[in-house]
Amino acid sequence: MRQVPLTPEQSKIALLQLPDEIDAPANVWFDRLLAADNFLAAREMRDGGHAFANELQRDGRITPAEANLMRLTFDNQWYKRIDALDASQNGLNDESLG
Repeated sequence: MRQVPLTPEQSKIALLQLPDEIDAPANVWFDRLLAADNFLAAREMRDGGHAFANELQRDGRITPAEANLMRLTFDNQWYKRIDALDASQNGLNDESLG
């Protein structure tokens, strides 16, 4: 089955399905990921979000399905963020050539 990319708004709604004490810190990671201004920063935020989900699952605070939801949400926005960074860098490169 093909997955359809989520918009940032849809991803935040997905995170809202989590308990409040988990949703808030998950959204901190999510917002940092969306604001990352380079590849390495975005990767660090994505990896941090994964580590957070893994820790919550290990502690039994969320189910494996909830942890997967968190990881998929971060991955989805990671790919969108990298695409946006690529587009902005390519746009700058194109202007400098002209």
